[in-house]
Amino acid sequence: MSPPKLVVLYGPDGVGKSTHVEILMDILRSRGYKVRIVWLRGPHTLAFLLSKMLMKAGRKRSIVNPAGRVKTLPLIGSNRIGKQVWAFIEFISVLPLILIKVIIPLKLGYIIVADRYVFDVIISTSFYIDDLSFVDHRLAKLLKKLIPPDSLLIHLDTDYNTLRQRRGDSVEAQVFIDFQKRGYERLSEGYETHYIDTSKLTIDETSKAILKIVEYYNQQTKLDGRL
Repeated sequence: MSPPKLVVLYGPDGVGKSTHVEILMDILRSRGYKVRIVWLRGPHTLAFLLSKMLMKAGRKRSIVNPAGRVKTLPLIGSNRIGKQVWAFIEFISVLPLILIKVIIPLKLGYIIVADRYVFDVIISTSFYIDDLSFVDHRLAKLLKKLIPPDSLLIHLDTDYNTLRQRRGDSVEAQVFIDFQKRGYERLSEGYETHYIDTSKLTIDETSKAILKIVEYYNQQTKLDGRL
């Protein structure tokens, strides 16, 4: 098997990404490949520090999940310039992480298995500034260019009731999950993505489905090499 250099699993918390990243990593390592795991979402470094400063200054908003748990976010406001400044700070904050955790290891011959990547950075930024149109912003387009052309994108998904059953009191607020799903739909346009609904699948069944996608990629790569 000649797997893709970057395999990205994305989807809401509770679909099984972390579990299947570990399973796939173990399979690839057992076959002799050098593998690294990466996790990117946001906010990062400078944006994270700025979020803490804003909330400490009282600039914050809250979202609540069905169990009543409150998640506090910085209030960026509706000012267009403020939103662009925040997005730019997050952009320059995540670039070094992508360089260190993804680009350099790829050059060194590692396979990267990502539990979230730039799609989730873009959606996280969009949600913080409360503006889904950021997914079409030039900064978002620059981030998407950091997805190598030979990457494999796998979208793990399920319905909100299943997420509640799996995550219990720690489930994310539905307003965020709905926002996230709309973002994934828009970001996946123009990409060959693979969709798996994990709501009615066991861990083993989902793992086999992922491995089948990876092996299909390998077959297509060999075929393209002959053409």
